[in-house]
Amino acid sequence: MITVLLLAGALGCTPPSDASVVGFWESEATSRGGIGHSFELKSNGDLLSSTLVMVDQVYRVADGKLFTAETPKALNTVTNGMTFKIAKDLLVQSDADGGEIRKERLGAQVGAGGSLTGAWRYQHYTGAIAFELYTADGRVLFRLPMTSDEGCYDAANGSVTLATPKGKNTMQYTLDRATLTLRNVSGKPHAYRRADPWYPRDQPDYRSPKTDGRRGG
Repeated sequence: MITVLLLAGALGCTPPSDASVVGFWESEATSRGGIGHSFELKSNGDLLSSTLVMVDQVYRVADGKLFTAETPKALNTVTNGMTFKIAKDLLVQSDADGGEIRKERLGAQVGAGGSLTGAWRYQHYTGAIAFELYTADGRVLFRLPMTSDEGCYDAANGSVTLATPKGKNTMQYTLDRATLTLRNVSGKPHAYRRADPWYPRDQPDYRSPKTDGRRGG
């Protein structure tokens, strides 16, 4: 995984020479603990880079319960669903211990009524704010931003240069449809997929997990 610490936007960024890389990108691969990386390459040359927990699953709803799994095949065999209810812009889920997890509808989705579809935010067991997106086609995306840094970038002639506190970091890149592949000095590829920036990443409030034995996500 490429970790990029970026300079503050006060540097005065300029638009990239190659605008084809403009957009929001999330790493296709994550660590064993689900740690991934995202960055937003803006048209004015600004860059926002984040380290975050990323979990993509599928879901179904039946008999007032929410069932999730990693794959559609696995979802068909899941029997332990989580009871939930929606009241206006509040989603209340009951965990395995009988406790409640309260989630509020996010941003432009406020006022969407009793539909589960859309984005939600809530306090994760770490104490940080986590985000979930339930799509109409049965996918559920979990994101927990951990760090965020701003800076500048330029892309031209197959290479992208990132300004960092330690200097400049230049990598080769290729763009194939919705996949951006970066290669560092060793030549190892790191693939990123184009995505929608549906959750905020500029002010993460992540703290180390509490040691109470609970797990979230």
